[in-house]
Amino acid sequence: MRATSSQTADGSRASLLAGLLAGLLAGLGRFGRFAVRLSWPFRPALLDAGWAVFSAINLIAIFAFPCWETIPFHLIWISVTLVYGFRTWAPKPTLAVLGVVMATTGAGIQATNVFATAFATAAETFLSVSV
Repeated sequence: MRATSSQTADGSRASLLAGLLAGLLAGLGRFGRFAVRLSWPFRPALLDAGWAVFSAINLIAIFAFPCWETIPFHLIWISVTLVYGFRTWAPKPTLAVLGVVMATTGAGIQATNVFATAFATAAETFLSVSV
């Protein structure tokens, strides 16, 4: 099929675009069947363990660098979002992981803010944990 900018015999470009789209979808159909056979290259447990180690390192960094605690805080939350996007957990493990992440990151930010800043700043961190 050859695509040109000229109009078709019936005077509309819509049929030309429909033909092009049909050809494209037919080509993607073959690719789609191949893509379905592909799988995630890592075992789910390996992905979870890697995320747990990454989060533990960032949690330690929250306490080690009190003036920079928001960077590891956000890295933990962004990474849990990405891991959940690649590997959807069942509801109970999801709630457990979110509860642990909320408690540990909230406690880390709260502890560093109590020592480093005023109470008003420390009080607002719980709002950011809930986001």
